[in-house]
Amino acid sequence: LKTDHHWSGRGAYYAYLAFCKDAGIESLKMNQLTYKFTTGFLGSMYGYTQSEILKTNLDTVEYFKIPGQTKSVYYPNGYKKGIATRLYHEVSRGTAGYGVFLGGDWPLMQITSNNKNNKKILMLKDSYGNAFAPFLASHYEEVFVVDYRYFNGNLIELINHFGITDVLFGHNVFVYNSGYTLSREKYLLNYSKYNPDNKPVKENDNNDTNKTNIKK
Repeated sequence: LKTDHHWSGRGAYYAYLAFCKDAGIESLKMNQLTYKFTTGFLGSMYGYTQSEILKTNLDTVEYFKIPGQTKSVYYPNGYKKGIATRLYHEVSRGTAGYGVFLGGDWPLMQITSNNKNNKKILMLKDSYGNAFAPFLASHYEEVFVVDYRYFNGNLIELINHFGITDVLFGHNVFVYNSGYTLSREKYLLNYSKYNPDNKPVKENDNNDTNKTNIKK
């Protein structure tokens, strides 16, 4: 993208290819995907700079729709009551064009595919993961997308509740310049509804994640 710091849909596809290679998964070829795009997008770089050069060179947001049927819900609070949404929010246009990926940043989103392989993956992400996450639905029966910035819940409980088999961390490189992401994700590993003020809690060394594959 020319005016935004996030992955483009094409860049996310290349990241997906790398993931599949490392995970031993046969990736989808580009010709198996449906190519679409929206125009008139002005992203974060314009927001930061208000550059007239960027303003007169509007972006195009490409996305590549996976084959097959999916059903998606998001959870604004916890994971007990989901609200229907779309994997591709194709009403997003113009300056909101990047919202085509997942519809934005939800605390927790659950994507159910027509795969019947009992494979379930949890992706911990920031907004960089939005363009990547849809590809996972081609290989997993269920995909759980957690935005660590907005989700408040215990990740171990979430994994056990849904029977999640794999965990993937999908972050941008800038997060490694700060301790926020690590501290936030540690907090989510030990979150308790009885500790509502986000105070540190003692780490539980007995958390059982032995049956879950963790990928970075």
